Amino acid sequence: MSHLQRRLVLNIVSLCTAMLVAAALHAQKAHSAEDAGYLETASRELRTGDPQQALAILTAHMLDGASDETQATHYGLVCRAWLETGDPERARSGCLKAIEANDKRSRWRDYNNLGVAEFRRGDAGAAQAAFREAAVLSGSVFTPRKNLDIVRSVEIGGGDAQAAAAGLVIR
Repeated sequence: MSHLQRRLVLNIVSLCTAMLVAAALHAQKAHSAEDAGYLETASRELRTGDPQQALAILTAHMLDGASDETQATHYGLVCRAWLETGDPERARSGCLKAIEANDKRSRWRDYNNLGVAEFRRGDAGAAQAAFREAAVLSGSVFTPRKNLDIVRSVEIGGGDAQAAAAGLVIR
């Protein structure tokens, strides 16, 4: 093989590699857009009061290879949906997965929702710890502090835990 032929082969290989990288990036962008679409749809279902439909949408999507941000959003929505359907055990699992995947300050919502799940499961101590973490991460957002106050008032005053659990704010 002559020098010119080798150079031509190398150029062809380089071009093919560049095309493969471009195709992979395009597929990743398309996958991200698809992710955003289903997550927005599930979020809309939660906002309009249909957590069962949100769960159906969320369980229909696999997270293999999804970004940490997509996973955090996905599991945060799963947590909220299970809280809305009255299953704090499954909600707790979703919250913990969301917290694990999310390294941003916005994970205060996941800690807040974990606190709701813990209290509804009957673990006021774990609920308080989650609400305290949410309060630290949230900065000036009042929701975690309000939830913490509700749980403390039940612990101190022996109030109606079931009514208090229903009054906790899910974010």
